[in-house]
Amino acid sequence: MEIISNKQKYFELIKDFEYVPFNQSEGWYSFHAYKDPERIIFIVDSIENPTIACFAHVKKFLWLKLLMIEGECFHVDKISHQKIREFYSEITTLNYDMIEINSFHVYDHEYVIGIRQAGYLRPVGMFSTPNSILVDLQKSITYNRNWRRNLETAQKSNLKFEIIPNPDEKEIETFAKMYRNLTEDKKFSSMATEKQISVLLEDTNFSLGYVVGEQDCQIHSGIIFYKKRDYSVGVFAAKKEIAKKNGATFFMYDELFSYLRNHHFSYFDMAKITPSTHSKNNIFLFKNGIKGRYVLYAGEWAWYKNSLYRVLMYFVKKHLLKRIEV
Repeated sequence: MEIISNKQKYFELIKDFEYVPFNQSEGWYSFHAYKDPERIIFIVDSIENPTIACFAHVKKFLWLKLLMIEGECFHVDKISHQKIREFYSEITTLNYDMIEINSFHVYDHEYVIGIRQAGYLRPVGMFSTPNSILVDLQKSITYNRNWRRNLETAQKSNLKFEIIPNPDEKEIETFAKMYRNLTEDKKFSSMATEKQISVLLEDTNFSLGYVVGEQDCQIHSGIIFYKKRDYSVGVFAAKKEIAKKNGATFFMYDELFSYLRNHHFSYFDMAKITPSTHSKNNIFLFKNGIKGRYVLYAGEWAWYKNSLYRVLMYFVKKHLLKRIEV
């Protein structure tokens, strides 16, 4: 295992990797590094023959140091549990009190065997859903009754879906404002500033799409999505109040699926579904209206130098950060 100090060298090493999730892309790095680049480190199992790599976020609170890893990149999609074990075992030798992983890789027994043998366990509480829906773009997509009704409404509303190849400052500002309003309304913890969205979209693997009213020429809803090889995933989606009445968000996804299919993409990942008893269940109901295939991510794993830290982190997330347990 080696730490790379140069981001250009790191992204050059992984450019031919088969599996690079959106939260390990160069755009996602820029999104987070805009605020504090010094808190991100680059890790690779071998510079000469790289097979596993990730950039990780360094966080500090009280007297403790936490390394947070949002997934990892694999040279080939299937990695042996021996490789997983070796990589994550070596990471525990770094000078951190806690290591937390949230992997978007589809659940795989090789992955689970390797990470458990490296000494990682599920955290005391889960605060990120490991579930999603995978939509097969090469087959006819089936929607439930609510989706069909909203798509019919959208057809009567004279809407138009556009991919914005080079969004200008106003278009980025509009999306950021819509997303900010959505997060405040849904009480989400994630935020995205205009500048963060701007640097994210400098990565050509990310694209911005808008639904515009043909009569008022106003943006009604928008989506930022990531595309790599033959699959795509929704990253951020937002809407204005009018979209609740004219079906703009439903129309947006339906048009996006057609766009991706026409550009030879095979799958679209709805990026987490949150069936629950609280407000996030509304997101589940919306996404579940698309009849795709349920998938389970590898999800959250953690290693703690002291076993007491497992309980401490649960307390911090649930009671101090007020995060919702899922």
